[in-house]
Amino acid sequence: MTLAVPVYHPRAADMVLLRADVALDSLSIPHLMELGITDVWIRYPGLERLLRFVDPEMLKEQRALVSTLGAALDQAFVSNRVEVDFYSCRRAITSIIRRMWETRECAVWMGQVAGADRPFVRHSGNVAYLSMLMGMRLDFYLVRERPRLSPGRAKDLTSLGLGALFHDIGMLRLTPDAISRYNATLDDSDPAYRAHCAVGFDMVHGKLDPAASAVVLHHHQKHDGSGFPCRESFREEPRPARAREVHVLTRICAAADLLDRIRNPAHAPGASEIARPPIPMVRALKRLLDPTVRAWIDPVVFRALFTVTPPYPPGCVVTLSDGTDAVVTAWTPKDPCRPVVELIDLEAHSRRKRRKPVLIDLRQRRELSVAALDGQGVLEDNFSPTSEDELDLTGLFRSSDGVATDALSATPPPPMEDLDVPPERLAA
Repeated sequence: MTLAVPVYHPRAADMVLLRADVALDSLSIPHLMELGITDVWIRYPGLERLLRFVDPEMLKEQRALVSTLGAALDQAFVSNRVEVDFYSCRRAITSIIRRMWETRECAVWMGQVAGADRPFVRHSGNVAYLSMLMGMRLDFYLVRERPRLSPGRAKDLTSLGLGALFHDIGMLRLTPDAISRYNATLDDSDPAYRAHCAVGFDMVHGKLDPAASAVVLHHHQKHDGSGFPCRESFREEPRPARAREVHVLTRICAAADLLDRIRNPAHAPGASEIARPPIPMVRALKRLLDPTVRAWIDPVVFRALFTVTPPYPPGCVVTLSDGTDAVVTAWTPKDPCRPVVELIDLEAHSRRKRRKPVLIDLRQRRELSVAALDGQGVLEDNFSPTSEDELDLTGLFRSSDGVATDALSATPPPPMEDLDVPPERLAA
C-alpha cells in the first residue's frame, strides 16, 4: 500500500511521519496504530479521483487549530489554569472557512478532525468543523434567522466556529469527581456537569464576541425545550429555551455536539476510548432518527447535518451483503446508506493486472446493502428516508420563500425585553 496523502504526527502539527508515495509495511502500520492513526489514504489504480475529497491545506489548518487547543489543555492539567490564545484560534478558524469556500467539493465530513489524538480535543475539533460545514450549507437560513444583520455578516461563520470550538471549555473547570462521574455514566442530568455551560461562558465572556459566547452558554438547549440551562423571564417560571428562542448558531452547534457525543462516547477530559470506543457514523446517524432524539434538533439544521455527514464517506472500504469488498465513490442524502461503490480486487491489484472498473449504484441494486465497515457489522444500522426530500437540504429551496414552511417552527423569536438576562448574553 502506497500513501496518497502524507501522514502527520497527531500531536505535532508540522511533523511529517510518512510522506506521500511511501509504501506502508508491517513495521510502520503498528506504530501508526499506537499513535492513534487508524485511517490513511492510499493509492489504488482507477480511484485517484477520490483524492478530490481530500484537501492537504485544509488538513494542515485543522492540525494547527487542534494543536493550539491541545496546548491549552496540557497547561490546564499542569498548572490548573486555562489560558487560550483566542486570537490564534480565530485566525485558524478564518483560514479554515476561507479554504472551505474555495474547495466546496471537500466540504463533507470524512472522519475525525486531523491531528486530534485525545478525546476532548478531538471532540472540540469535530464539533467546530462539523458546525462550519453545516453553516456553509445553511447560508440562506442564517440570513433568514439573523434579520438584524446584513446578509454578508449573517453568513459569516467565524463566531460559529469559535463558539463550537470552545463549547465545552467549562468542563476544564469542573471538579475531578464531577468529570469522573460523567465519564462513568454519561448522565447529562447531573447538576455538576450542567454547570459547565455557565462556567464556560464566564471563561470566554469578553474574549469572544456575543454570538460565539451564546454558543458556549446554550449549546445544550434543545428544539423541544428539554435542554439546559434555564431561561429566565419576567412572564413565566424559569425554563429551558426552545425552538427559535435559541440563537441559530447555537442550534447548529447543538446538533454537531449531539452527533459527536453519540459517535464518540469518550469525549470529555480524561475519558477512555478503550472503555467507550467510537461507533460507526451510520450507527450514530440512525440514532438521530429516533423521534425523541430528532425532536431535539432544529428541522432545517437536521437536514443540513445529514447533507454533510455521509454514513459511508467516499474512499472508505466496505463489505457488501454478498461478501464482496468495495470502495465508496459517491453518495446522496436522498438515500444516504445506498452509495455508489466500486468493487475492488486486491489480488489483481497485487499482481498489477489491469482491470475494468465495476461500479454498483446501491440505489438501483436493492438486493445488496453495505454489511460491514472497518470490520464492524453495520447491516442493521442502515436506514432509508421516508421520502427523497426527508434528509436532503436542497428540497427546502423548492418553496417560494427559500425555506419549506413545514420545516420551520411557528414560534417567533421572543422580544428582547422579555428576557431577564444580561445584554451581553444576547447576540444578533
